[in-house]
Formats: sequence, structure tokens, C-alpha cells
Amino acid sequence: MSEQTDRQPPTSRWLSALLVLGLCLVFFIQVKDILTPFIVGALIAYLGDPLVDRLESRGLSRTGSVTLVFALLISLLTVIVAVVGPILIQQLSELAAAIPDAYRWLSEEAVPWLQLRLNLSPVSLPNIDWQTSLSEHWQSVGQMTGGVVQRVTTSSLALIATLLNLALIPVVAFYLMRDWDIMMAGLLRLVPRVWAGTVADSVSEAHGVLEAFLRGQLVVMAAQALMYSFGLWLVGLNYAVVLGLL
Repeated sequence: MSEQTDRQPPTSRWLSALLVLGLCLVFFIQVKDILTPFIVGALIAYLGDPLVDRLESRGLSRTGSVTLVFALLISLLTVIVAVVGPILIQQLSELAAAIPDAYRWLSEEAVPWLQLRLNLSPVSLPNIDWQTSLSEHWQSVGQMTGGVVQRVTTSSLALIATLLNLALIPVVAFYLMRDWDIMMAGLLRLVPRVWAGTVADSVSEAHGVLEAFLRGQLVVMAAQALMYSFGLWLVGLNYAVVLGLL
């Protein structure tokens, strides 16, 4: 049987692999709502597994290491929501309120100055009723948000499903993070022995590159957001947190 498989043309192998991949993709699309908590939980577990391994190498148990990592993540998320959230909302409101004055300065001072300096033909910006425009946009956002909330809350099954999905994410992430190494070893045992070494080396190399990339990007993003926000706030610039996060 193995000899017949080895004699199978490469084109047929690729077609079979693409067919299986397409069927899996269609299946995942059909059950995406069910798989969403598991995908998010798997991503959290993947990002937290290196830290868990380091804590485990220092003598902590696997469950204790996962618990400590989860406590750190929840504490960090709580601090961000409690400290940054209100400041961000306040600065966004102030920014929305300052848009009319900024547009008025642009149309009445900046554009005429540029036209005078560069000898351009006079062009006036259109007059915009910013108060009405902003209020309409806020109303549309509120109506859209209210409609989504209403659709979710009017159906008890949809509300229960949403709450269960949200509650399922940390549970899935916890157990996936705890058994991550066991699952990876189990998946590797499914690979034929002939390919086991090559697959293990390739997966290990890809994992190292992807892990370093994601960790580096997250560290750079967090460091830049912190430095920009603090630096802009230090020099007295308005909307420092908004600009720093952007």
C-alpha cells in the first residue's frame, strides 16, 4: 500500500491536499461561530505558553505556572481598562468637540495664508455645520449600537450564547495552555515516522520565528504607545493618549 502511495504522481498528491484543505476551510466557515472561543483561546494559549514553560523550568508546576500567567494577564487587562479607558474616552470627547474650531482655523487662516504665500487662486473650503454633523454621526453610532444590543438582548438564546462564548474563552485558554506541550506531542505522533523528523524541525523553526515576531511586535507596540503617550503628555500636547495609542 505504501509503495502505491509513493508511486502516486505529485500532481495528484497536490490536488488531494488542496481538496482536503478546501473541505476543511468550508467546514470551518460553517462552524465559525462555534469555533471562535476556541480560536481566541488557542491564540492566548500560544502566546502564553513560552512564559509558562519558563516558570515551569524554575520549579513551578504546570498548573501553578498557568495560574500565575493568567493572574498577570487579568491584572494587566484590569489596569488598562481602569486607567487608560476613562482617559481615552475623555480625550476622544474633547477631540470631537475641538474639530469645529480646527476646521474654522484651517478655512479662515491656514488656507488663505497658503494661497497668499504661494500665489494660488483663491479657493474657499465648504461651510460645514459640525454640530449637526457630529450629532448625526453620534446618533447613527448610537442607533447601530442600540440595534445590535437590542437584537442580542431580545433573543434569550442569542444572549445566553454570547455570554457562554465570552465565558468559554478563558476556560479554553487555561486548559489549552496547561496541556499545550502534550497536545503538540500528540499531533506530532500522528505524522508518519518517515516525515516525523522533518516535520518536527520545520514546525520548531516556524514556531521560533513566529513566536519571536509576535512577541517583538507586541513589545514594540506597547513600548511605543507608552513612550509616545507619556512624552506627548509631558510636553503638554492635547490628546496625548489618543495619539500615543494610534
